[in-house]
Order: sequence, then C-alpha cells, then structure tokens
Amino acid sequence: MRLSPDNNEVDASLIKDEVYEMRWSVKSGDTSNDIGKVITKIKNNGDKVLITSEVKRYNSAKRWVDTTIVTKADLKPIYHASYNENRDMVINYGAKTEGFYKDKTKREKITLNGEYPTSFDSSMYPQVIRWLPLNDNYTADLLVFNFNPSGKTDVLNAYVKEVSSTSYNNKDVWDVVVTDDIVGGNVKTHYYISKEDRSVLRMEVNMGAQSMIMERI
Repeated sequence: MRLSPDNNEVDASLIKDEVYEMRWSVKSGDTSNDIGKVITKIKNNGDKVLITSEVKRYNSAKRWVDTTIVTKADLKPIYHASYNENRDMVINYGAKTEGFYKDKTKREKITLNGEYPTSFDSSMYPQVIRWLPLNDNYTADLLVFNFNPSGKTDVLNAYVKEVSSTSYNNKDVWDVVVTDDIVGGNVKTHYYISKEDRSVLRMEVNMGAQSMIMERI
C-alpha cells in the first residue's frame, strides 16, 4: 500500500505533546564516536502539529534547527524550515509548493514553485512510521517530498520493508526496517519503537562499514 496524507493509516490519537533527546554517534567496527544529540519537540496546536528539532554537535557551537507544521488529522504538510551553517531552506505547501534553498557556501539561492502530488514532508516521515498500525510483517510505501536543490525528482518513496517483534533495553519493541529513495534505496534504517507508548528508542542506519546510531536519552 502506498501511503500519503490523502491515503494514510496514521492513528492521530497517538500524537502526544513530548520532548525527547537522542544521542547521536557513529560506529565503525568496534569503535564508537559520539557526535552530538538531537532534541525533538512535538506540540499539538488545535488541528495542527508543530515539530521542531535541534541538532547540537559536540565539535560545533553553530545551531541546526528544523521546524515543521502539519495537519493533525492526516499529517499533510503546511510548512517546513531548516537552518544550519551551510544552507537555509523554507518550504510553504499549498495548491502550489513554494520555497527556497540558499547555499551559503556557493552563495546561490534556488527557488521552488511547482505543483506536486500530496505527500509527507521528508522531515516528517520518521514520525509517520511510529504512528502507523504496526504489527508483525506490516509493510507500506510512503510518498515523500524532499526538496532537491540539484533539480532531480522531489517526490520519492520511503519503504517500510519489514516489521518484527523484539526487545530493546528490556522493553517490547517493534523493529521497523525502512529504506528510501532519498539515499538510493540501498541504506537500511532500523527503528526500535516501543509497543507501549510508540516512542522511538533507537535508530540505526547501516551504511556498509559504518553505522549511524541515535539512542533515546
């Protein structure tokens, strides 16, 4: 099944106000290096949901902040902004999707103005996954909008390839295996999602010899 805001299985009752932190590290062989942490805030605001995330890297004092606004009923994107030391990006969704991508290194600004099928914003789809009706052997495809400054296709797919029951830190979780077209479909991400409250306890991105890991603090 291909899911989008117009055709989705999200359980909006699972969307709760919360603030959580994830420790960000990279593992290569037996060596693990902490890079920083990501602080995510989710706030219900009437019929909308506001999601903000801030990346704090240990080797940099510069901020990386993302803000996303979606409708609560179906997670239809309304607004997404992302600011960091290398680029600024803003997207306003509507009948036409408009925005810009400012590359601070190249000092170039690319504008976006087009009509696209209704899709989840790329910043949101990891959250979408945790609010799906997960069960063993569940699969789904998600239609995702990812602003691509190189001019390639902006509407892509993410794939829930496999869901299985396991345990993590003595908690019952679903191990949700996901790939997406944003990174070519060859990189697998494991989401360890609590069966009790749908919190994401761990994310592990397998990139060949290296793994990127997020662990809930």
